[in-house]
Amino acid sequence: MTPERWRQIEGLLHTALGCPESEREELLRVRCADDAELADEVRSLLAVAEASRGFLESPAAGGVRALLAHDGPTGVAADNPGAMVGTRLGPYRLDAVIASGGMGTVFTARRDDDVYQKTVAVKVVRSEAGDLDPEGHAERLLRFTIERQVLADLDHPCIARLLDGGTTPEGRPFLVMEYVDGVPIDAY
Repeated sequence: MTPERWRQIEGLLHTALGCPESEREELLRVRCADDAELADEVRSLLAVAEASRGFLESPAAGGVRALLAHDGPTGVAADNPGAMVGTRLGPYRLDAVIASGGMGTVFTARRDDDVYQKTVAVKVVRSEAGDLDPEGHAERLLRFTIERQVLADLDHPCIARLLDGGTTPEGRPFLVMEYVDGVPIDAY
């Protein structure tokens, strides 16, 4: 998936989520008249959104434990987290893997362009190639979209700030966040 295609899907998804459910199919019919694949992608993400409605109502600890315990598929070159170390995402160079799980990988990175230098954390969504189940990828993208907006809305000295974001050349969304050197949450 290209970055442009992801932006198109994400934009239409946000528009559809802002509409009453009864109007979503008409919106897709009109906006995707000549692009059935776009409509199918957005429908898939809408279905995941519907299925995920109550996820914040369940205790978070169980979900965190499950994510920390899940390593995701193995043997997929596109999802070998170490393979991305040394690559650049815009002005950021990925330096080392902090953690990897079911949703993606978090790296320490360094902004080292001519503007300024700063150590940051970069979270990259696992690639679609690593999915045994395409619905798993759609759910991950939706959760990532929600996470990005939640982080953008948060402003508290005890929460790492969202600094930037984008899409890799392969179409994988990423977040750039304040790097906090400390004890991992599962070891705290």
